[in-house]
Amino acid sequence: EMNTVEFRSPNGTFNPVIWQNNVNLFVNILKYSSSNNFDEEFISRRLKEASIIDKSSLYIYLNDALEFTDLIFDNKLDKIYFLRQYLKSFEVSKEYEEAKTFS
Repeated sequence: EMNTVEFRSPNGTFNPVIWQNNVNLFVNILKYSSSNNFDEEFISRRLKEASIIDKSSLYIYLNDALEFTDLIFDNKLDKIYFLRQYLKSFEVSKEYEEAKTFS
């Protein structure tokens, strides 16, 4: 209604790779929401379904996460980075702790 977007800081950390993943996620959400592929009916239906999920549970909704990644990411590597962080198994060796270049 107010035509605003609010992003909360998930995974509070100083790890630059996790920050990069969060920025990449937010950018891709915005890109998807403004693209011709955006399906408002589908998103509304999924949000209604998600509102009945017991959010106090510790379950991982892998099928939903995979569906989400297919909607917003256009490459497999970004999907993997998101899923690793979602599944909380995000460990990066010092060799790969370099941020990728954004344009």
